[in-house]
Amino acid sequence: MSNQRGSVTKRNGSWGFSFSFHDESGVQRKIRKSDRAWKQKDAQKALSETIAHADAGHAFGTAKTTVAEYLLSWLEQYEGSGHVKQTTTETTRAHINAYLIPYIGSIALKDLRPMRIKRLYSDLLASGGTGAGKTSAGKPLSPKTVRNIAGTLHKALSDAVRMGIIATNPTTNLDLPKWEKPEMKIWDETDIGNFLTFSFANDDSMFPIWMLLFSTGLRCGEVCGIRWDDVDFVESSINIKET
Repeated sequence: MSNQRGSVTKRNGSWGFSFSFHDESGVQRKIRKSDRAWKQKDAQKALSETIAHADAGHAFGTAKTTVAEYLLSWLEQYEGSGHVKQTTTETTRAHINAYLIPYIGSIALKDLRPMRIKRLYSDLLASGGTGAGKTSAGKPLSPKTVRNIAGTLHKALSDAVRMGIIATNPTTNLDLPKWEKPEMKIWDETDIGNFLTFSFANDDSMFPIWMLLFSTGLRCGEVCGIRWDDVDFVESSINIKET
């Protein structure tokens, strides 16, 4: 017997049931139980009780949820929220798959401690991460990159706290690598003039775009969002509608 939420079966003389659900971490899990003393109706009753237990919000799987399972489940929801830019989700996915899961993914979420995370940051600075699955040291990461990875982990674990999955965020109050924002170098009028002259003299197909950027101060995304319908050649104007 089966329904959309579970099934009752008889195997090797024992009646039992299986039930799939998403635990409080958002990770899909499956419960299987059987008992030689059960009859079919006993297994069906046990299944119904388990479903009711899950619907009431009782915990089943937090103790087994690994950091990797949680991060992948969180990433799926993060990407599907519709509130985050695609470039941000791509960077977040890279942080999780390339650094966080290889190093701390096998740890149970409830057992993740600040000291382990601190070691992760140190290892990324020294060798680019040499956690589980990595057999040799890689290229050291810059302090800025490590801070960005730390930001991804902090956000994911903050959401876990907000949803009641864990009590506290182990990344809170951890010291991050020092990073000084580099001084911005800005072109002056001579630099811009030399660039435009070179672009025009070499028949650069992007010359109109460079002229538009330098003469209006538009952002790159705004220029990329311009369509021909946005350009009024009579009034010599452009209507910026989207990025």
